[in-house]
Amino acid sequence: MASPLSAFPPIHSLSTQENPPQDNAAKVIQKLCRGYLARVHTHYLKQGLLDSMLFEQTKALLEARSSLADMPQASAGKTTVYLPKELPIVLKLSGSPANYRRFHNMQAVRLLCEKKRFKTLVVPQARVYEGLVIESRLPLPKYHTKQQIGLYIENQALFTQSAQEFVALLYQSTFTDLISDTYNPYGTLSDTFLPRYDNVTFYLEKGQGRLAIVDSEEFSDKM
Repeated sequence: MASPLSAFPPIHSLSTQENPPQDNAAKVIQKLCRGYLARVHTHYLKQGLLDSMLFEQTKALLEARSSLADMPQASAGKTTVYLPKELPIVLKLSGSPANYRRFHNMQAVRLLCEKKRFKTLVVPQARVYEGLVIESRLPLPKYHTKQQIGLYIENQALFTQSAQEFVALLYQSTFTDLISDTYNPYGTLSDTFLPRYDNVTFYLEKGQGRLAIVDSEEFSDKM
């Protein structure tokens, strides 16, 4: 007489039974999605890297010099910034590990802007080399407050999108180094703190208003 348990499949056959087709399909879709997102992430990170040829030229320039003392410097900012005449780059002497933190935050800002499809917020391309952050040089005007205010007032329509995108960026992130701690020469007109135009700078490019985020060292993403 057959055992009552003979109607059930052996336990070992249950453990090796293939997953239902829908489970396999779900795993394939998840794998494809993860691969696609990884490729997109890598693509945007590579876009943020300084051109490899320009990077090699910069390294050769630095290795040929015994010192940076005779190189032109930016007049504004807390970090020492060099502006070599030979190449369209900016050298920020941040030191290590601050240079890696600055570079990481630049990439984080870029990825957030790409995610939100901002079109007029610009983060320079960059690479880290020794104690420096090497950045592409953007066509920026003078950092002085008066010139920046005048540029915006004279071109408000061109900067509308930049202003909207920047407000949206601030809503989703934190920048703790955008307000000046120096004397406000316009204090008699307003008690509002002045922005750091050496960190966030308006400029025009091919008739389009843009906002350069040139210092994101104190950036953090809220999302």
